[in-house]
Amino acid sequence: MKKQLTKTKLKKLLDAYTREELTELVCTLYSGSTEASQIIDRTFLGDEYSRQLYEENLKKLNKLISFPGFSRGSMKEAERLLKEFASAGSPADVMRLYVDYIELCVELDNDFGMDWETLYNSVYRAFDKLAQLALHADPKVIASLQRRLDLIVEQSSDGYAFRENLQDMMLNSVFSEEPEEM
Repeated sequence: MKKQLTKTKLKKLLDAYTREELTELVCTLYSGSTEASQIIDRTFLGDEYSRQLYEENLKKLNKLISFPGFSRGSMKEAERLLKEFASAGSPADVMRLYVDYIELCVELDNDFGMDWETLYNSVYRAFDKLAQLALHADPKVIASLQRRLDLIVEQSSDGYAFRENLQDMMLNSVFSEEPEEM
């Protein structure tokens, strides 16, 4: 369903609410939506909550992107999981999970000779999202992820020009710059 309010109109409506009404609204959102509850938890519980959520999602990704049971459906489920975590996790943890996903897909391709264009396209979408997030990220986080990405790209297969495409994506992103010393 399409959003009915703009942020500006929503802010005006919220300004008219009392503190008690706002508290009730936030509690209703917290109870009624997993995504809203994760955002609220991260806001009030901070990085530790984000880290726990990251660990839970990484375990799920490991199950989804592995044999037996890997399929187009599990890949779509993994992409949905990444999208949901993007709104709930800290920016650094979200970026780490995207790199983990890319790495798992490359390992799967290498271990089982997937040569599966659908898998490669999913990795490209994940890398695009990662590159977008990196534009606003802490340089130290970028540097730590850049080292991992360099290794992942180096270890990727040549099927459907996969490695070449990943190298091009690296060169056209913030990950092409010389990493800062940590």
